[in-house]
Amino acid sequence: MSSNWELMARTDRPVTRESIRRDLVKLGLQEGDTVIVHSSLKALGYVVGASVAVVGALLDAVGDEGTIVTPSHSYGHSDP
Repeated sequence: MSSNWELMARTDRPVTRESIRRDLVKLGLQEGDTVIVHSSLKALGYVVGASVAVVGALLDAVGDEGTIVTPSHSYGHSDP
């Protein structure tokens, strides 16, 4: 597991809620969209505000009318 210092050293620019929102919009995410998200926080580099900032950016990008779906895997309940 990378320390925060290691993540900060590998991050070219500050990754913030606003910068993530801007990037999502550049990728085509719009207010009112439905988006399925499976992500790695570590892959984003050091995010100011950690997972709370990422979720906030997703909510900001899709707005009040949008929907965010995240997969939930429960291997303990896999019987048909």
